[in-house]
Amino acid sequence: MADEKEKKEKNRIGLFSTIRSIGEPELRKFAEGIADAIPEDSIFRSETAERVIGYLKTWVENKAKSTPGLKGDLMETATDLIDFSGLFSKKRGEKAAKVVKDWMDQFFTESGKRLREAKTMPEKEAELQMIKKEFELRQELLSMIEAAKPKPEPEKDKKSFISEETKKEVKETVEKIRDEHAEWMKKRIKTLKERRW
Repeated sequence: MADEKEKKEKNRIGLFSTIRSIGEPELRKFAEGIADAIPEDSIFRSETAERVIGYLKTWVENKAKSTPGLKGDLMETATDLIDFSGLFSKKRGEKAAKVVKDWMDQFFTESGKRLREAKTMPEKEAELQMIKKEFELRQELLSMIEAAKPKPEPEKDKKSFISEETKKEVKETVEKIRDEHAEWMKKRIKTLKERRW
């Protein structure tokens, strides 16, 4: 009898874990939506709130470890909401700009390496042409991503999770990074053309 009860509990935990794994992307989106709805200057984004929520999160996680079965798993899932929300992380615009910047920086590093590895002048010129084309494709891709961003629907009752000011800041940051890299690449190409190999 006890073995059967234990087996049922393990099956429920296994089923819950499976459902949790499948539903994790939706849980993440839900948590991010909640975090986006909280204004940047809200008390919930303050350092004090971060400490209090961090303490409560740690307490619940420790309690979940000592709570057997499904209750412990549910408690652990509740703390994941805080992790998924990114509530206390830097502004999302800064994060997106950093991803774009890192992507372009990696491209420039690899481009320089490819040019150094080319042995003859015709190989270097051919490589330079390939790099130019790749750079143009990256710029086009960034433009396509920017254009594909969903436009907020103009509804009276619907409030956007992201303010127009934040959207404008992100757009300006991405464009600034793109333009800086484009200008740098043009200067770099000019320098490489002028250099005697």
